[in-house]
Amino acid sequence: MLSNYTRTGTPPAVVARAMAGDMDVVAALLESMRPRVLGLARFFSGNAADAEDLAQDILIRVMQGLPDLARPETFDVWVYRTSRNRCIDHFRRRRFEASLPTLDERAHPLWAADLRPPDESVQAGEARARLRQALETLPPAWRRAIVLRDLEELSYEDVAERLGLPLGTVKSQVSRGRSRLALALH
Repeated sequence: MLSNYTRTGTPPAVVARAMAGDMDVVAALLESMRPRVLGLARFFSGNAADAEDLAQDILIRVMQGLPDLARPETFDVWVYRTSRNRCIDHFRRRRFEASLPTLDERAHPLWAADLRPPDESVQAGEARARLRQALETLPPAWRRAIVLRDLEELSYEDVAERLGLPLGTVKSQVSRGRSRLALALH
């Protein structure tokens, strides 16, 4: 049925039958779209397992939204747009879900506790608490960049790679974060 599919697009008559609820046509239509959807998902996700899950999610969304499609002749563009938008959402969510490194002060103290008089130790503890509180006021993206760059002492390139962001974005986030920290600490 769909073996006559050409580069000019899915025939509107086939899409109309699928929109009307012909489940055999819906199944064939989704199967014909699967390689392109999977290819786009693989491009965005970067790995095969995530791409499979993402493609499955996209095809389910296409199947659910098919009855609401306005015009059958726009099917291919609609599937592409739906796929692209879902991939972008997935990419953004993965980027924002990047975990913030934990601050283990026993392994990497913010300030080394030399043999200092008690009043200096108290002041250092207060400074540490102020820094933590100031860090909490930053937007999460800036805080992640600051922690990785200034506290974990990673290079800008390593921070960009770890967060999956362009180098310029990381530099901007660190700069803005430092400015906001300076205001919060004074």
